[in-house]
Amino acid sequence: MPIGNDGPMTMKSLRKNNRNDPSLGICANCVHNGHCVFQRTAGGPVTFCQEHETQPALEAVRISVRQEITIPFVPGLCGTCDHLKTCVLRSKDHITYHCEHYR
Repeated sequence: MPIGNDGPMTMKSLRKNNRNDPSLGICANCVHNGHCVFQRTAGGPVTFCQEHETQPALEAVRISVRQEITIPFVPGLCGTCDHLKTCVLRSKDHITYHCEHYR
């Protein structure tokens, strides 16, 4: 067993599992933090690891629903004309089947 300045070193004293410790490198946000052999054997902060995985950050989904514009049913050509809202020639009393201004 290696002996350090503070006495004999145990496996527990060699591992640092504190997620807030900046010296962990990329291990700080890894899902395998504390259970990784490479992390235990690394001499310093780990900067590259093929086994590095993170938990996906879940965000609240915001859904906005647009209110549909309701256009009243208008029979004849006027119902599909581009000038429906601004036309002054249209009348409620008759149905138009021919119009020079139809678009």
